[in-house]
Amino acid sequence: MKTRWIGFCVILAGISLACSWSVPQPPAAATPCPEAACAPCPPPATAAPTQAAPRLRILSPQPGEEVSGGGFTMMGYGGPAFENTVVVYLCGEGGEGAPDAVCGTDDNILFSAPATIHAQDIGFPGPFDLNIPYSVSQRTNARLSVAIFSMRDGGLEDLVSTWVILQP
Repeated sequence: MKTRWIGFCVILAGISLACSWSVPQPPAAATPCPEAACAPCPPPATAAPTQAAPRLRILSPQPGEEVSGGGFTMMGYGGPAFENTVVVYLCGEGGEGAPDAVCGTDDNILFSAPATIHAQDIGFPGPFDLNIPYSVSQRTNARLSVAIFSMRDGGLEDLVSTWVILQP
């Protein structure tokens, strides 16, 4: 009988060690309000919400930079993104076609292609670059955009843009 009781205590001790017990904490002491008799106390101060760092950045070309020769190389940094892929767009002005989430209308799309994020592993941010060809007959304002799309539903998750000037 004594052996069984010791075995039961060891098992019981093992169960209590394997479980995590939460001990309720006492409520924080209220700070006294100096004007308690005159007005109600203001609510306790809370930290200001912080804005998350952007997932995408265009490093080159710079905003408003003029590019010429029918092509340029864009460089950026971003992620994480599904399969380490972002989509780069060069959008023109105007347009009256079907709606497009990035360029406004689909006839505004001068160029669109995926770019691979060169990260240390899937799910990490890293640099990306892409050669972008274009063809214009006169000086044209354009918007260079980089987008991350959702793997779940294909919706636009993140977008960054900069203006460039295209020269023939």
